[in-house]
Amino acid sequence: MTATNSEVQEIWSLIKETNQQIKALSTETDKLRASQKENEVWIKKFSVETDKLRASQQQTDEQMKKTDEQMKKTDEQMRRTDIKLDKFIGDTGNRWGKLGENLVKGSLAQKLRERGVKVEKVITNAKYGGIEFDIIAINGKETVIVEVKATLDPSDVDKFKKNMEKFKTLWPEFKKKTVYGAMAFLLKSNRQAEKLAEKQGFFVISATGDVIIKNEEGFEPKAFN
Repeated sequence: MTATNSEVQEIWSLIKETNQQIKALSTETDKLRASQKENEVWIKKFSVETDKLRASQQQTDEQMKKTDEQMKKTDEQMRRTDIKLDKFIGDTGNRWGKLGENLVKGSLAQKLRERGVKVEKVITNAKYGGIEFDIIAINGKETVIVEVKATLDPSDVDKFKKNMEKFKTLWPEFKKKTVYGAMAFLLKSNRQAEKLAEKQGFFVISATGDVIIKNEEGFEPKAFN
């Protein structure tokens, strides 16, 4: 049986369409293969980067471990240092206190005499009722209580005022005497503290070099009853 022209044309048309589909499929296949190759390259790079990250993380973990160990050692060293420092500060504070008392006591009588208060006797480190008074300068009628500080701050003034208000209760033998207060400092003072001390009626004494009573001329000290 011989095919008609129309049938032949239809067959060629199918073959042509099939070839086009095969060509299109081949193109898509090539694209997929290229994409797969890119993916394989990317995966390889990703794997390399992942290995680097793992290695870096391992190094970080090791470094953190070393850092933790070092911090523990540092904390222990700081703890020991704090203990030594506390002891040093305590010892130094005692030394400053003694030095301050000696500095102030050495010229105290003369300076107070210039302010109209004679000194016949000096007592140091007088303690009673849990309160210590660094220096007590005495004559027949008057007494000056001196608080010695390395540095003078407002809080020191408030505390000394409270102690001064208790003085005659703690030491009844001074009830008939006129009692004044004085605050001395060795290194420096807060200007506000000086003003506050003078406002409370205290002599303000600088012992940073020569002993100086810093109150202005005409200052009248407060008598504590």
